[in-house]
Amino acid sequence: MIIEIRRGSFLESSHQVQAQVVDANGEILYQSGPNDFDFFPRSAVKPLQSLLLLQTGAFSSLGLNLRHLALASASHAGETQHTNLVSEWLSQIQAKAEDLKCGAHWPFDPDTNRMMSEEKQKPSRLHNNCSGKHTGFLSVCTHQKISHQDYHLINHPIQIQLKELMQNWIDRPLTNFAIDGCSIPAFQMKFASVAQAFARFASEASKPSKSPSRLVFEAFVQYPELTAGKAEYCTQMMKANPSQVLLKEGAEGVLVACVPSRQLAILVKALDGAERASQCAMDHLLAVFAKLQPVRNRQLFNWDNMRIGEILVRP
Repeated sequence: MIIEIRRGSFLESSHQVQAQVVDANGEILYQSGPNDFDFFPRSAVKPLQSLLLLQTGAFSSLGLNLRHLALASASHAGETQHTNLVSEWLSQIQAKAEDLKCGAHWPFDPDTNRMMSEEKQKPSRLHNNCSGKHTGFLSVCTHQKISHQDYHLINHPIQIQLKELMQNWIDRPLTNFAIDGCSIPAFQMKFASVAQAFARFASEASKPSKSPSRLVFEAFVQYPELTAGKAEYCTQMMKANPSQVLLKEGAEGVLVACVPSRQLAILVKALDGAERASQCAMDHLLAVFAKLQPVRNRQLFNWDNMRIGEILVRP
């Protein structure tokens, strides 16, 4: 799949996107690029990783709710709604921001960023887009009564359990890894295996029973802003199609969507890491295969609101 950026009638830039649409039976409904390849799904697998809270019993024993589950699955924008909930959650498990190993960075949300700059505030670990996921890790440590010292390292019990959970979902051993932006191990995975894992997730989430997959799906569709941010693409898509789709972004142009009503999943990866490419590809595939309302504007305008080009999807 090629995403073209055209200025007037001229091609200015293009992006190559790998994509798969997979149903609950493992049938590939659409494929762009090779059958399979190794890649880093990065934060796109957070909806699967957050299942650790449910699988271990930490979710129920600590009295957590869907807001916590949404935040544990999030790559959030560092808005006040995100940092306040992380702070409250840390207090609930008698932990503090300094216990988070994700590091600190400025909020992705421009309004929050501007406000903090004007008030001479500095970002903390609470603002890290992965702080909810890490608070979830600390919660499992609290529930299992194990030390959270070095919980981000590959040989810590939390990371061992997380690796086993992911291996069960993708039905493959995980061996090659590097370090993610938030300091935990980031495993290379097979593209087709991740797509099929999310198709199975979508199938399980389609059932009326409160299965772990269904709970994570409900967390996303009930609290989309907690999983991303008020202005983020994933939030806009979930709001435009209420209760229809779980959408999660990963760094370097990765996007995954689960549509339980159609028991299918869509996985895309822009080879050059461009978000605009993965978002346009996802918009197109969700419209074609799930009949959902797209939100990415493919018309290009200049600063004087003059239409000067467009973005085309070449399947």
